[in-house]
Amino acid sequence: MIWRAVTVCCFYCLQSEERKRIKKAGGFVSFNGVWRVAGILAISRALGDYPLKERQLIIAEPDVKTFDLDELRPQFLILASDGLWDAFSNDEACTYIREHLDEPHYGAKSIVLQAYYRGSLDNITVMVINLANNTVAKASIEDPDDGELDLISDAIVL
Repeated sequence: MIWRAVTVCCFYCLQSEERKRIKKAGGFVSFNGVWRVAGILAISRALGDYPLKERQLIIAEPDVKTFDLDELRPQFLILASDGLWDAFSNDEACTYIREHLDEPHYGAKSIVLQAYYRGSLDNITVMVINLANNTVAKASIEDPDDGELDLISDAIVL
């Protein structure tokens, strides 16, 4: 079976239009291991981060894309915070989850740990939606900077 990763969302800092918007608002985008708005935040669209939002460096307006799921027929969806994407490419994450879908949390718990072991310093939250059986598994590491590994996981049947 041939498969491919379909990127639903991307890091806006890499897109020239988003960089122009940030610069026009008086900000900048720099590279420090990953692209960051004002040298701080690795994404440019978010719900929180009020000090950056107040200056319009980040915005809450979502980028909406639509797909024909009957055409794509995905096995699963990965929803994750930038802590995962600091350590895994889209294809790497898809390959990893595909190889771990038989685990109790569909690989969400183990990919969170792998991102941590690869050195991700950001909050790492991953939700895997298994479309084959309509279930969701979620795992996250809360505040990896504090030196303690607080792994939280849950499974939900839709």
